[in-house]
Amino acid sequence: MLHRKKVLVFIFVVLAFMTFGFAETTFKKISDVEAYETFQVIEHPENIEKLYENNNFIFEYRDERDVLFITDKTNHYTWKTGLDIPTAKEVKKALREEEPLGYEPLEEKLNETFTAIANSLIVVEYYDDSLGIKRLPSVDGNSMLKGVLGEENHFVLEMNYEEIDLQVKAHLIFTDQGYDLEIYENEITGSDKPVVASIMLNPFLGASGGAYALYDPETGKHGDAVKKPEIPGYVLVPDGPGALIEFNDYNESLKPYQAKVYGENLSKSTYNYNLAEIYYVPFKNPTMPLYGIAHTKSDAAFIGFATKGDYHMEVVVMPEENTTLYTWAYPRFVKNSVYYQVFNKRGEGYFTLMDEPEAYDIAFSYVFIHESDDLKADYTGMALTYRDYLKSTGQLERRDNLDALPIRLDFIMSDIKKSVLNFVDGVVTKALDVESLLNQLSSQGIENINSGLMGWQEGGITAGKPWESNWSRAIGTKGEFKSLVSSNYDISFDQDYLKFNAEQASEVNKAIKHINNWYVTLTEVDDEPITEFNFAKPSVSVDWLKRQLKDLKDLDLKSHTIEGISSHLFTEHGKTVMEEEDVVSLYQETLSNLEMKLNLKTPNQYFWPYTDRYLQAPVYPTQYLIETKTVPFLSMVLNQSMEVYAPYSNFSFSGDKDILKMIDYNLYPSFVLTKEPSYLLSSTNALDFYSTEFTQYEHLIKKVYEEVSSALEPVLNAYWLKREEVLPNVIKNTYDNGVMIYINYNEETVIYDNLKVPGVSYVVVE
Repeated sequence: MLHRKKVLVFIFVVLAFMTFGFAETTFKKISDVEAYETFQVIEHPENIEKLYENNNFIFEYRDERDVLFITDKTNHYTWKTGLDIPTAKEVKKALREEEPLGYEPLEEKLNETFTAIANSLIVVEYYDDSLGIKRLPSVDGNSMLKGVLGEENHFVLEMNYEEIDLQVKAHLIFTDQGYDLEIYENEITGSDKPVVASIMLNPFLGASGGAYALYDPETGKHGDAVKKPEIPGYVLVPDGPGALIEFNDYNESLKPYQAKVYGENLSKSTYNYNLAEIYYVPFKNPTMPLYGIAHTKSDAAFIGFATKGDYHMEVVVMPEENTTLYTWAYPRFVKNSVYYQVFNKRGEGYFTLMDEPEAYDIAFSYVFIHESDDLKADYTGMALTYRDYLKSTGQLERRDNLDALPIRLDFIMSDIKKSVLNFVDGVVTKALDVESLLNQLSSQGIENINSGLMGWQEGGITAGKPWESNWSRAIGTKGEFKSLVSSNYDISFDQDYLKFNAEQASEVNKAIKHINNWYVTLTEVDDEPITEFNFAKPSVSVDWLKRQLKDLKDLDLKSHTIEGISSHLFTEHGKTVMEEEDVVSLYQETLSNLEMKLNLKTPNQYFWPYTDRYLQAPVYPTQYLIETKTVPFLSMVLNQSMEVYAPYSNFSFSGDKDILKMIDYNLYPSFVLTKEPSYLLSSTNALDFYSTEFTQYEHLIKKVYEEVSSALEPVLNAYWLKREEVLPNVIKNTYDNGVMIYINYNEETVIYDNLKVPGVSYVVVE
């Protein structure tokens, strides 16, 4: 992967490919939107009418309720994009008039508005005069479905809202895998377009739960509400490594899962000033624009993912008892938001909307999965389906084969601390120490080591200049580092190109500005000695990266380690405006031209084509109360496209079950180390690295490496095909070279398929 292709992230044509192949799907470009003609297709809005059929699916539609029915011809399972239910008002009116509709069940805890939402394909949210959010279901928007002349699989849902002046068109394109839902920016019209808050897609597709009152012919009335038959299953969310939210009947209202894909953009958040949350583990940001739902008893599932508009997407899951008696999930695409406009240095201001709403197209694909020998209708099938989609569009490529299990050993060299007059470097590892320590481990059979050096120049981690190499004799001269880099190990320099402070550079002309035209700031109240930080403009980040690598060019680096920009997507709103699409394009162009391996810390999906090593892969989700299980969805998607490393084992990830999790999730071990005791960092901003001394961890490094390598080396270059929980807390992972790994998280020995797996251990079957 040293010679990189420039990869177009917004794919308009999905190419056909192997095992779980995607049929050709064409996305209309903005310039082509005017070119199509439509015709009326619905004769009887109250009936279910067939729109289209191919080898895999039958697509039907009830125009009266805006509900699409997708029947999988293989397993005869039908998915509905909405509940397809009448409102209570309609039922009661029909009952008085003795019409058939009057004898249908009455939904519990669904008012007129939520019944409309539960049926609708599209829901538009908008801000009223008090900046509160209101919802406009498509079924209430005088909606009309039309066909597109010359394209039998292409339909357009036209919505014309009367509550506000707004018109929206949504395109449905049926494929051999499911269907695509697309909304073009220039087909959202009307004088009230600026107050649109967001667009929700298919909010009740795959929903589970509900209660209804059945009609009693003896009394001539509807009786007491009873629970609907439960649909066993779950929602997959891209939280950390992947998390499942099982369909449960809760006794109280729980908070929903709501997360911004690629993390919150602080340039457009409510306030321009931010306080670091130091008292709890930070939320995990989704690094993929997707979600999925599995109906496990029916062996049916789907995965939905954005192919355009992902920079503005949120994933939302509403648990049962929160607003409704259903668990429902959907993608939400933000168009406008409220922020605090500061107008003086005292911080006084007012809340307002962005002057211009976000301008972008939305394209979202739904792929439906049925149980087969090759693909399970669960989160693993979703992962393999998404992996193949990314491969087919050039966003993932197979990495080079490995000869031995890799291990990541990062070193903290120095960080600044206060002195009598200013700051001094607190050195905890020297350049000469690193090679000596690595040789020590190599002599014990630990192979394929790569390292990142943190705080490698004057100023250390916190105050080192991100655009140059300012060598310090106390840490290591240029010659000493050149000798280290030319050793048998892949040594890289670790640099954050996003967050900086006044000791490094002035905020003027370098820091990003909020949409309120004030600098975005971050305060870390418990860190010393620096507490105030800014974030570099995208153009400045890229300039710093290029300048620093030019400064390091004659060291002949094998790789480089990037953090900051890899996991945050911040826009710029000063004299020059750079929106999300502009920022990503700039980053991608820059990385595509770097002729070396790249190590990125928790990179977002748009960086994956350029990532050789994925560092600090999450192993736990945010742990919302509604999340019932953690799964290695991310690891399965990335398998064989890059080296993926677990969090540092010397920070609460080194127990026997943690080692099992590395094996289970196919993650490579990593440590962060220092030559000197870690208490020397206690008066620096690096105080979070509280246990790093090499002599304390030499034995553990050897143990973890030997355990993980003995399990994973047989599948080092094999594709991961299946993950099954064959017994409670017993996992069976299957790879395409025929190797199976059984992982037993229980304390007791278990027997499965005549195979004995000891407690808290694993067995590899080749």
